[in-house]
Amino acid sequence: MIVTTTASIEGHRVVRHLGPISVHLVAGTNLFSDFFASVTDVLGGTSGSYGRQLSGLYARATALLQEEARRRGANAVVGLSIDFDELSAQGKSMFMLNALGTAVRIVETGRETGAPTAGVDEETVSRALRRRAVVRELAAGGVTVSDDLWDFATAERIPEFTGYVVGAVARAQESPGSRAGEMEKARRFFTALGPELSARRLFPYLASGDKARAPVLKAITDLIREFALMDYRLLLDLLDASETETARRALQVATAPRQVYTAEDVERIQEVRERVRTRFVSRWQPRKVKGLFGKEHSAWSCPCGGTPGADETYCPKCERDTYGLAARDTRPQQVGEYLDELLDVLATTMDPVSATADPGVDGAMR
Repeated sequence: MIVTTTASIEGHRVVRHLGPISVHLVAGTNLFSDFFASVTDVLGGTSGSYGRQLSGLYARATALLQEEARRRGANAVVGLSIDFDELSAQGKSMFMLNALGTAVRIVETGRETGAPTAGVDEETVSRALRRRAVVRELAAGGVTVSDDLWDFATAERIPEFTGYVVGAVARAQESPGSRAGEMEKARRFFTALGPELSARRLFPYLASGDKARAPVLKAITDLIREFALMDYRLLLDLLDASETETARRALQVATAPRQVYTAEDVERIQEVRERVRTRFVSRWQPRKVKGLFGKEHSAWSCPCGGTPGADETYCPKCERDTYGLAARDTRPQQVGEYLDELLDVLATTMDPVSATADPGVDGAMR
């Protein structure tokens, strides 16, 4: 593995940045090494005891950085920076070393142009073989999830691991401490996967054809919201589904943020805003119901077969309102208000001219 203080490596190109890595070491010095070091310093010579301490710390830090880089799937570390400090207290001294670098995957430049190269290293081949084995095991099911598998799936950006990530987050929802740890691992995984691919793996769970349990659906919603994985094209597909349940699930993530907004997103947000308005309409039909002694009174007829009273908000049979939504669900009005405000903000931030425009005139034009 190559470790260098430079940002680039001659004859190679960085193809993947796997994030910063660091090592922090503290080592004490004994009484005799301190004594002889001080004598040497007074005599103007070189302190061999300190030199050996520093060299040992440097070698250990480099080895630990390489180990961490390999764990993340890197084959090089660039931008290495090492800082030494000496801490003294009560006649005792300690060395402290901070080593920082960036784990990366590199390829030889000749490999890109078809020129002869020195070949493929054993580590690269081993990781490729393991990746294929892991993907096969994930497809077959029954994989035992471990920290090592998490790290490998993250470093290799294995999208098939998404289901296991969702399951881990869903199982940890009842334990705040455990959930925090699982969400942090999920954050690293989806960061490596990228927002587009992450959204393509998560949004299909929201289709009502997927028999996902409530904890899994909540985990999906939390992941999309907390990691800003909104994809308005995929959201529109769900809102256009004929099944009311699919549209209801889509509504629950409609206010999730997106990592970067573009002009194309503005058009999609406008489409979502209109789709929410037309998709969620009253499903209840007015009807007359006979009560005691044959007296009629007004009521509603729900598609589920229930008969909500004239003043009832939720059907007593399916516990849904006239839009097909449960009491805890996000309301269409809430989504509409959020999207309207989001469009206003984007219009201001994307168009500097509008930032100085009269809000009243701008609002009238819309």
